[in-house]
Amino acid sequence: MQARLIRQLKWNGRAGSKRTLPDGYTGSLEVAPAGTVIEDHNCYMLVRMGVAVPADDECTRAANMSEEQLTAAQKAYPRLEAGITQEDLAAYDAGLMTGYDNEGDWIPGPNAPDDAEDLELDDDDEDDQYEENEDDE
Repeated sequence: MQARLIRQLKWNGRAGSKRTLPDGYTGSLEVAPAGTVIEDHNCYMLVRMGVAVPADDECTRAANMSEEQLTAAQKAYPRLEAGITQEDLAAYDAGLMTGYDNEGDWIPGPNAPDDAEDLELDDDDEDDQYEENEDDE
C-alpha cells in the first residue's frame, strides 16, 4: 500500500516501512519531503490525517474517504498543527494570523494589518464595548 506526502514530515524510519524520495531531493534524511511515496500497511492513516494522498488503489480503499473528506482533512491538518483554537479559525483562514507566540498572542499572518495591536480585542476592550452598549439602553 502506498501514499504520497503532500507536506513535509519528520521521518522516524519505522521498521518495515519504505519511502521513495522525490527525484533530486538532497535535503536531510530525517525528514520526508512533500512528494515522498511511503510504502507501509498503515500509510492510509497519513491520508486520513490530511498529510498524504493515496498512491495506489489499495490505499484509496483503506482510507475510504470521499473527495470532500480528503479536502477537509487536508485543510484541517495545518490548523491542528498550529494549535489554532475554534474561535480563531476564521482569522487563521483569512491569513490574519499564523499561530500563537509563547504568551498566547497571535503571530501576525501575511494579511495582518500593519498595526499588530489591531488583530484582536484584549479582555479590557471587550468589557469596555459591553459597557458602552449598556449605556445606549
